[in-house]
Amino acid sequence: MNSTTQIKSGLLAKYYQGLDWQGEPYEVFVDRFFSIPIQPPVPFSASWEGTLHIDIPGDYVFRLRATNRAQLFIDNTRVINLDAFNISHANERHEAEMSINLSAGSHTLRILYSYEGGDRDLQLFWKKPDNELDRLPFDLLTPRDPDAP
Repeated sequence: MNSTTQIKSGLLAKYYQGLDWQGEPYEVFVDRFFSIPIQPPVPFSASWEGTLHIDIPGDYVFRLRATNRAQLFIDNTRVINLDAFNISHANERHEAEMSINLSAGSHTLRILYSYEGGDRDLQLFWKKPDNELDRLPFDLLTPRDPDAP
């Protein structure tokens, strides 16, 4: 059993050299905090994949905050596209949010991030129906199987 199958919550993180999530990742692990390596190669890209478990159906608000580029996909649909290089001052933190109606059950979640320089930051928040905006709790996430295609 490898370390990615021993951890039951979080997202499967993959780090790539270059900006396009191509080739073999240089690092793969289950992440519970959107870890970004202290000294990654520049430029680099990263993906986090798994399943989000929803217990209450309804409208959920997701907010993605990042420097550089980031995208959020839920059930294979891009719901947020934060392209800081098409915004002035790419080194500053930018954020975007979107509301989406989710049924109770499991939903695929994927985050893509690419970094060309400057500050490194990536944060994901959510607001459950009739609740306050807060960081998405990683205990509601199950990592994608690292051996799945």
